[in-house]
Order: sequence, then C-alpha cells, then structure tokens
Amino acid sequence: PPAGQPPAPLTVDVMTDLSCPLAYLGLKRLSAAIASLGLDATAVRLRFHPVFVNPLMDPDGEEMGAYMLRRRNLSLAEYNDAAYPLNVAAAALNFSYAKGRRVIHPRR
Repeated sequence: PPAGQPPAPLTVDVMTDLSCPLAYLGLKRLSAAIASLGLDATAVRLRFHPVFVNPLMDPDGEEMGAYMLRRRNLSLAEYNDAAYPLNVAAAALNFSYAKGRRVIHPRR
C-alpha cells in the first residue's frame, strides 16, 4: 500500500459447519490465535464457506443424547463428562457446552 495507508486485511477462508462442536472450538482457537498476535477485524478478515457435515439432519435438529449415540456411540453422560476430550478442549478455551443442548440443523 502507499505510504501512510494501512495494509489490506489478510483474508482467511474458513470452511466449516458451525453446528459441529469441533468446528466451533476450531473457530474459537482461530480467534484466540488472531487476538494473541494483537490483530483485529481490520487486520484479518474471516470469510466463511459453509460445509454441512450432516446435511440430512431433520429440519428441527436432534436431541444431543440421541445424536451422540447415533453419530459417536456415546451416551449423553459420557458426552457431558468433564474428562471427555471435547470438554477438555473447550475448558482450555474457558468455554463449556450447554449440557442439554440440541444439535441444530445447519440451514436453520
């Protein structure tokens, strides 16, 4: 850029399904990494591209217990356990998932 002009923002293309709990943690990690560099939305532009991991999900979503049993062969108690790796990773980001949440349809 010309002298005195700020540089154009860095564009990061993010391919994700934010209804996926792992993808959501990935976004939180990306945001933390950007912030740790002292950058903000004027320096880094996130451009989202939807990827639907589960496009055949019922339009009303699904209760988390049924979803985890069907998709991961985990009971709701196992999924909610603080030692479950997803919850460990979330805690490292000072985040926790709501215990009784529903999995939402990505197009709602």
